[in-house]
Amino acid sequence: MRDTSAPKGPFVLHDGPPYANGSLHFGHAINKVFLKDMICRRKLLEGFEVSYLPGWDCHGLPIELKAVSKDAQITDAIEIRKKAKQLALNVIDEHKTCFRNWQILGDWDHPYLTFHSNYITNQLKAFHTLLESGLVFRSHSPVYWTPSGRTALAEAELQYNDKHVSQSVFVKFNITSVPDILHKYSDISALIWTTTPWTLPANQAIAYSPNIDYCVVIINQLCDENLLVAKDLIPSLEEEFKSKIVIKEVINGSNLKGITYKNPISLNDEILPFLESQYVTTTKGTGLVHTAPNHGVDDYKLITKNNIPLKECIVDEKGCFVSTSNPLLDN
Repeated sequence: MRDTSAPKGPFVLHDGPPYANGSLHFGHAINKVFLKDMICRRKLLEGFEVSYLPGWDCHGLPIELKAVSKDAQITDAIEIRKKAKQLALNVIDEHKTCFRNWQILGDWDHPYLTFHSNYITNQLKAFHTLLESGLVFRSHSPVYWTPSGRTALAEAELQYNDKHVSQSVFVKFNITSVPDILHKYSDISALIWTTTPWTLPANQAIAYSPNIDYCVVIINQLCDENLLVAKDLIPSLEEEFKSKIVIKEVINGSNLKGITYKNPISLNDEILPFLESQYVTTTKGTGLVHTAPNHGVDDYKLITKNNIPLKECIVDEKGCFVSTSNPLLDN
């Protein structure tokens, strides 16, 4: 593919590598043959000096999990890495054979492999360059986490169980201060709905929308307390609770600014805020959103935007509650 007399100069195709954890499938054929190889051959015919260096991504949790799938008792990190590397090498040999049989042009004798020391060295040098340039900083961010592997996951690594049903709950939070427009109601609670009830001890705010109309209501067959919910969601709430809902007053969401409340699961009498948010909708729930910044990206962004200190995470690496969240939940 190299022709030093190529009149149009060099053309380099940087390969986004396949993952070395399983056999090839039709997606690989589309990627390698119908996209990359066709581009390289076209450029070669046009007079370019074509360089295509294939490679493999050899690191990651999927490789490790597959490597120990037949021996789940292995827990030693060094042994797991050895088995993962051997699995990757076997897969790479299999892939090479297939790619060559597909007649894909490339330097198959000298591919780049992400576990090679020279590749890792270049990564560290690149990171050092970023560090010296002041582009590296330490902060917080919610991440996907696997308790079994005790590691963070990329979104692309998530596997959902289609049969899983999230257990949702409705929870009332006692409001401690209300705007003047609601002063006539001495006792009122905000009603929230969440599909992650285990995050309730981590609640730090309730999100609302200034563009939604909210109501003070009583749910007849549920309780005689004053509850705050979004007006547009009353029909769905009536269906959910199998009860008629009586509307006592309607106010615009812009009037909810400054409201505070208490979390019924909190260990202390901490006063928490209502926060304005653009992601609150009336498609489901109550129009008031439970906000646990340690366990949701939108929640985290809302808290940091309002300069509210982030609390300690309520679960450990094993996915168990820690005693600081509530002694009754420890482990």
